[in-house]
Amino acid sequence: MRVAFIVEGMTDYAVLSALVRSKAPEAEMTPIRPRQDRTVRGPREGVSAVRDYLRTKGRELEQLMRYGGMERLILHVDGDVAGGACLPDAEAQWEALNRRLLGWAGRTAWPAGIVRAFTLQNLEAWVCAARACEVQDSRLECEDDPAGKLRDSDDRAAARGKRTDAYREVFAPAIVEHWERVRQRCPVGSGHFEADWQACREEAL
Repeated sequence: MRVAFIVEGMTDYAVLSALVRSKAPEAEMTPIRPRQDRTVRGPREGVSAVRDYLRTKGRELEQLMRYGGMERLILHVDGDVAGGACLPDAEAQWEALNRRLLGWAGRTAWPAGIVRAFTLQNLEAWVCAARACEVQDSRLECEDDPAGKLRDSDDRAAARGKRTDAYREVFAPAIVEHWERVRQRCPVGSGHFEADWQACREEAL
């Protein structure tokens, strides 16, 4: 199985690739964004890189996946930079974010094989759920600074500093190990991720 990634940054890739590896140990990982080649012009990381890619290639995703031999494409954005403030209805916030990305891509629906990893504010909510934090469950997905609510001071420093090594070696394994806790405490974003992944699996059967 070949799985491609369009994500904001390397810390996000560390988490999401670990989740994919836990579900499909044989998967070949292919990051499309962030760019690895520093000689290529344009933004290499961040929501602007995701937005620019979708605006340029969004209508061609089916062909890109088919010709690239990609069975699944993980698409990630953080809602705090892509979708604005969290709405009172968390599901409505996720849907608004989904519509925004469809607009960037010039589409009305996503093709088969897209797995949406959209967080209502940022991926550190998943870190917070896995590593324990002081935010009530009903607020965690909409917490604007979940990294600051981590109980361990080293965790807080690593998350706020976006230390890739900590995400790869500490946070990603914790999220994989405690995925059911993440599902319980961040049900909207992680739930859609899980549902999309399962839908791809059923289509392949």
